[in-house]
Formats: sequence, C-alpha cells, structure tokens
Amino acid sequence: MDFCYNKSMGNGTVASKFRLTTKVQSNQSNLRTPLAEQPKADVLNNLSLQHINPQSPQQNIQQLQTTISEPIIKATDKTITTSANSIIPPVENINSHHPSNCNRCYRLKKKCTRTYPKCSHCQRTGSDCEYVDRSKKRRKLSPSNVEESKVDGQIIHIASSNTLPSSEVVEHKLISISSLLADSNDEQAKNREASKNKKIPTAALASSARRAQDKERENVIDKINYKTTQRSPHSNLKEEFITMKEIKEADLPLIFAMNYFENFAFKYPFMKKNDFLERLKKIDFTKDSIVNLDIYLLLSIGCILYDSKCQTENYSTYFKTKSIHGIIDVLDVSMSTYNEQNLSLLLLLSIYGIASLDSELVWNLLGLLDRAVIKFELFKKLDNPPIERIFWSIHNLDKEFSITAQRPSQFPSYKFFQNNDEINQALYEGENLSFINRSIKLAKYQDSLNESLLTSSRDNLFQISGNLGFWIAGITKEFSLKYSTQSEVQCLVAWANIQSYYLHTVMDQISATKNFQFPSNFIFHSFTALITASDKSSEKDKANYQLSLVSSMFWYSQYFNVIRYSFDNLIHFIKEKDSDLELRVKEFNDLLQQCLNMSKFIRGVKTLKNIEGYVSLSKDVNLLVEELEGVSLKLLGYDVNDDSESIVDLLEGVKSKVKVLIKVES
Repeated sequence: MDFCYNKSMGNGTVASKFRLTTKVQSNQSNLRTPLAEQPKADVLNNLSLQHINPQSPQQNIQQLQTTISEPIIKATDKTITTSANSIIPPVENINSHHPSNCNRCYRLKKKCTRTYPKCSHCQRTGSDCEYVDRSKKRRKLSPSNVEESKVDGQIIHIASSNTLPSSEVVEHKLISISSLLADSNDEQAKNREASKNKKIPTAALASSARRAQDKERENVIDKINYKTTQRSPHSNLKEEFITMKEIKEADLPLIFAMNYFENFAFKYPFMKKNDFLERLKKIDFTKDSIVNLDIYLLLSIGCILYDSKCQTENYSTYFKTKSIHGIIDVLDVSMSTYNEQNLSLLLLLSIYGIASLDSELVWNLLGLLDRAVIKFELFKKLDNPPIERIFWSIHNLDKEFSITAQRPSQFPSYKFFQNNDEINQALYEGENLSFINRSIKLAKYQDSLNESLLTSSRDNLFQISGNLGFWIAGITKEFSLKYSTQSEVQCLVAWANIQSYYLHTVMDQISATKNFQFPSNFIFHSFTALITASDKSSEKDKANYQLSLVSSMFWYSQYFNVIRYSFDNLIHFIKEKDSDLELRVKEFNDLLQQCLNMSKFIRGVKTLKNIEGYVSLSKDVNLLVEELEGVSLKLLGYDVNDDSESIVDLLEGVKSKVKVLIKVES
C-alpha cells in the first residue's frame, strides 16, 4: 500500500505528499482531525503470534500493514475502509488536473488545486480560470552564454533586521558562501559555479527579472545611460559589500590607501581620511574578505597609482575591473533622492576613471554629478560640511575636465555662491585646508581661461597670468614648509609648475605672441615628477606615496595637447615668415627631442596591461614616437629659404594624428 507520492507544484518543483484515499484528498479538512491515540506499540502487542506464518514472509507483511492501518483509518474517517488487496486509484491524472497553476493563482502566488474545468479559488470567486503550460519558460543557457554570464567579482547585500520595514523586500542575487571566498584560479570552483548558472528555475526568475536580465549591458557607458531612465534601486549602500581576494603582504592595503590620499585628497576633499583608515585597520586582508564598496574602490585607485610607479602587478592580482563597473548596478544614477554616500561612490568611480584612463566613464559620471548639484541645489547648502566637500570636489573635477577637453563647463555659475569661495572647517584632524583652498583657486583660474579660450577673448589673459604667478609662489612655499624630505617637495613643486606652465601654454594659443618656452618647461617638470616618483634608490622599507603623473588621464591629455600646440606654433611661424624662423625651428627641434624622450619613458611602463585604457595608450604612444621621429629627421635638413608648403603639410598631418591621441572625448 502506497502512503506517499510526488506532486508537481506547477512551478518546476516536486513535493512529497501523503496519500490516504480519494475521499481524504477531496476533503482536506479531514487531515486536520486529531488522530485516535493508539500507539503503534499497543497495536503490535495485540497481534497474536499464531497469525505469523514462518513459511510465508510476504503474507505476514501484508497482514501486518492491514492491521496497523485499520485503526488509523477508522480514527480519521469511519466510513473509509481498505485492505491489503484493494487497488487505490491515482489521485491526480492528466484528465483531472493540470500540471501547472492557473494564471490567477500564479499571479496571486496562491496554492492552486489545478482541477478541471476550474480550480477551487476561481470557482469560489467566480473568476475565469485559464491554464498555461509554463514548462516552456524554463530555459537553459548555451555554453557561450554561460561564459558571458560569468562575473569577475560578487556584490553582496547583507541587510540587518532593523534596516528596512517589514513591508520592503530587498532584491539580491542568491549566492553560496563557497563561491564568495573561492579562489578565482580554482578550476573546480569555476566549473561548479558555471554548472549552477546553466539552469534558471522559473520560480527564481520572475518575468520582470528576465526582462532585466535581457537588458543587461556589457558596456559600462551603455549601462549608465540605461540606468538613468530606470527606477532607482532601494538599497542601503552601507549594506552592500564586495568580495576581495587575500592580500599576502599585510601592509599593502594601507599603502594603497595612502597613495590615494596623497594624490587626490587635496583636489577632491570629500573622504574622511582618519575614519577611513580606522575602518581599514579592522579588516584582516591576509584572508579572503568582504569589504564595503567605497573601500574596494579607493584601494583599487591607490593600487593603480602604486603599480604605475613601482612597476608591480598588484591590480591584476587583487582587483577586477568588472567588479568595479558592477558597482554601478546598486547606485542611484537617476538621482531620484539626495544620498551622500551615493554621490561619494560616483565621485570615487570618476576618480577611478581618471586613474584607469577611461575618459568616457569620467565624462558620463561628471554629467550625473553636475546634474545632482543643480537638482539638489547644493550651492545653497554650503554651510553643511559634508555637502560642502562633495560640492567642491565636483567643482574641481568639472573645471579640470573642461579646460583639458576644451569643453564648456556644466557646473553652476559662480554668481550663485560667490560668498562661499573656500572651505573653513576641517573634515578630520590634520587636514591641510590651505592645499584644498589653493586647489579650488586653481580650478577657478582654469574655468576663467577655458571661457577665454572658447570665446577667443584676450581680455582676461593678463589677469589670469598674474593670478597664476601668485598661486605658484604661495603653494611652492607651503610645500617647502609642510614636507620634510627633498623628494616629496621636489615632486609636489614639479606638479604645481606643470599646472602653471600648461595653462600658460593654453594662453599662448589665443595671445598675440607665441613661443616654445612654456611647452618646454611643462615637459621638463613632467620628467622631474615622473623620475622622482619612480625613484627606487630610497630605503626599501619606506612605501612610495609620491604623486603619480603616469596614471593620470588629465596629465596624458595635457601632454598630448602641449605637443599639438607646439606644432601649431611652428606652423604659425612658418606661415607668417617670422624673422627668426631659423631660431624657431631649432627651438622646436629641441622641444621635439624632449617629447621623444618623454614618450619613450612612458612606453617603458609595462604594468597595468590588463586595463583597457593603458593598452590603448601603449599603441598611441608607439604611433606618436614614430611620427615625431619622422618629423625630427625631416626638420634636420630643412632650409628656411626653401618652399615651406611641404613642411607645413607634414606638420599639419602629424598634428592631426596627435589630436586623435587626446583621450578626453565624449
């Protein structure tokens, strides 16, 4: 006699059910009737040994089953009788029950009886009952799709019980703990996770989730543009975590963090350095760990800076680009409500774009940040310290991007907040407000010059040049007083001169006079900063926190612009038949040799080859070296008295190729 059978639940799963008789199945309330209290031991004791036939074991088993089941059946329903020889008809069959729930019960998530012609719920409510075969919705991913669905890292949502109201549901991906901390090099773990992704149960993926999966964007820019039109995710960003592989060298996380703060803290002063370092100390990175999104992002930026200076390969070992791009999935890029942590993560992603030479990522995120400033009217709330820091960080990023890309600024006009032009309250103990305020002033000078450049106006050039002179003198003095070691002072002073000479080079493009002095000084100080930052002659136990130009998208763009402007200057001198043309050609040739040496130095940086921006940069620099060498050889035999048309065409052609190398493009 069968007591148990498997029942299809209509959603792809099978449950085990107890089957008594047809009458019990049709009247399930009988199952709730208390059973008569008669222990099995008493029933067995009442059996007489004389009924046991040692020659027929099968007959003894049937008799025993009949004897035990009779009291249970009588206690449940006295009208039900059975015997060992009776044949119980099947409770469900294709003629009486549908294999799937009806549409109404499926939509309302009710348990459907699946009976023809109507289920019990639809019959009771008088609703239309329609059955649909849902087995076709369950699909399998092809092997190629399985490979594409693999992600480099996992973003995990860990919610506390008191974070959200009971009515809210947090949507997140179901993952196993072993998959979170598994070594990415473990082939067995990879195969195991791939096999898990081959089947997508209907119950696990609702129709809306399937549509979202179909709309998944591979390109991070397409993902940002798509999410700006979608409803924002309701998630607490403090409860979002990301897995991180163990770092065997215990001091590396601190080195990465300090590299970030030494390079970007004074330009984008929105992170609380002391609080961040305290959080960092509480994490044991020598084991596989799960960290907050801001920690992962900031450490990845610092790792890029460190690798570019020290020629190491830490980024490819400990960080994954797809994991960083995946952070966008949990952010509110539609800016539905003001969220300080959301803006901070968008700023960190923008800085990551600067360090990884991803100009399109910076351009798109900067547009979102500028829109947030206007939408939430942050320029009217500068008395709030956290808002003030985010506001000026976006301001500095926008102005530097605008002058380098030669695009109009999207930031609100200064007339809306002209009375709040500097930061007066420190965010943490030991913060240097003077450096921060000087960075804000530099951004204002960049904005003023960019406006003159786009309008071809010379009215403010003299004032901008004077302001830059005062700025470079003041910040150089502060660097000398603040830092004790000569290498630190040398690197920071070189950085300040790079900013000044680049702006003077831009001013030459709209001024009446042109020269090669400012481009030459820009190259010289850039070389000084690069060599100082990569110097390995100091003690090995001292970490390298120097400024890193070789991992800055803005510096590369400035460098390419300087080369292009220098070509413009020589073309101008040749067309105008300058009286000192021979001297001008010699000066340009000297500058050309500096550019060649600089380009070859950049080409020698062999790290970060797994980041797309650096792979593209390597190809561009190789092309640049070939073009500059060709121009240099051509100018060696150039006679200023000969026809200049051919040399002008050559310079125009090379300049157009250098212009393509500019990476700040939308």
